[in-house]
Amino acid sequence: MTKKEVYFSIEPTPGVGFTDQMSQFRTFYKLGLASGYIYLHHPFLSPRSSMNILPRRRSGWRRFLTSVKWVYRVAMKKIMGIAITESKPDQDVYGFLGFNEYFHEKHKLQDLKRFQKITVKLGDNVLTDFNISTLEELQKWLAAHIPESVPVTSKVLLKMILSGPREKCFKLINSKISNYPDGLDLRAIYFEKRRKHPWGSAFGDGKVKTLVHIRQGDTATLETPWNTYISLWPKNCAFKEYSRFSDIPTDVVQIEDYHRFIKTLFSYFTEGTFSTLLFSDGFYRTFGRLKRNIRELKRNTHLNNASKNRLLKIDPRRYEEKKFSMFRSIENSNLFLGEDFEKLRHLIHSFMTADLIIAGRQQAMIPSLIADYCDIEHTPTVIILCRTNTIDIWESYEALGLCEKKDKFIFVDMRNPDYEKIAQKLIPLFTVPGQVGLEQESSLRLVCD
Repeated sequence: MTKKEVYFSIEPTPGVGFTDQMSQFRTFYKLGLASGYIYLHHPFLSPRSSMNILPRRRSGWRRFLTSVKWVYRVAMKKIMGIAITESKPDQDVYGFLGFNEYFHEKHKLQDLKRFQKITVKLGDNVLTDFNISTLEELQKWLAAHIPESVPVTSKVLLKMILSGPREKCFKLINSKISNYPDGLDLRAIYFEKRRKHPWGSAFGDGKVKTLVHIRQGDTATLETPWNTYISLWPKNCAFKEYSRFSDIPTDVVQIEDYHRFIKTLFSYFTEGTFSTLLFSDGFYRTFGRLKRNIRELKRNTHLNNASKNRLLKIDPRRYEEKKFSMFRSIENSNLFLGEDFEKLRHLIHSFMTADLIIAGRQQAMIPSLIADYCDIEHTPTVIILCRTNTIDIWESYEALGLCEKKDKFIFVDMRNPDYEKIAQKLIPLFTVPGQVGLEQESSLRLVCD
């Protein structure tokens, strides 16, 4: 049997967001093709990023039924041994992206019963347990899974799945294989999907298209009614109470920091320069996670029953409306607050066409989307707000395969931001044909002398 007869598939972690799953696809797809194997696509499914993002007022049983349907679909695929075609484009994020449809049209369905399936678990533990330090060594380890003899009527299928931590393993693969070996262009696939199924832009015409993504959800920090802070992320400071936000040993910046940064940065430019879309998942998941872990919170804090009850009675919707109301004062802006599928589609499409993106350290969606959907020519300028050592941040981004796009990132320490320097770095946004012209000397009000 020759190497050409070996297939591989990718089964992403269920229950995570689609950008996490796409990160797994990007890395394992490169590894499989670079190793000489043939890709066999199994439709990707992400309930968390699809129609099970139900409106916040829906009851729990509706969410439960949606999850049951997804589990049933996956189970039937495994039982029948046949790949299921793309889900409806208005119900599934991968349908909106055109991802499953592309591979379905490119490759004919295979009867999985004819394959000798071998599960391959990939992650940092593989590098440690087998003393692997190079891509070549990893490929040899992968090839060792292929049996020496296979029946003539059978084929070999390596089923790649993520197991455990990934950063070192992903960095090894993506640093050595920067692009897809077959020239796969996910961005072109997306816009071909939009040609067939248009989606209108929420950006204003003739302005610098600015996308702001403020991740909260299960990574948020809550301000209590008694003016202390309860952190939910990362694990080392989760469900602990702090007197001041600055005391939290994390890289998260406050919502107020985003507002202050945007207002101050925009003040360096003439009015009407930017069209801004602000997206946040809000605090619905935040309070849900807090309620599920109230015992842990009580163990880590001096919270009495009265304080606990005050926390549990907070209305998430009113809380987030109060927190985000300040952003409505930003000129030419729209606020997309909360989680539902329509907002997710607006976020994805806005990302695809944005000139400038402002985000925080606690989210991985934007860097992952850039790794998947942006070549050098189409990579927007990305400002990451933080309050830590930016070298540590970039090391985590390298695992995504973003080394070639490093110059597109601007890391801002919100403890001491240099707004004039940041504004100067945005000058290229005004010199690209079709965008606001800096040569008119009316868009930028910098004091450079």
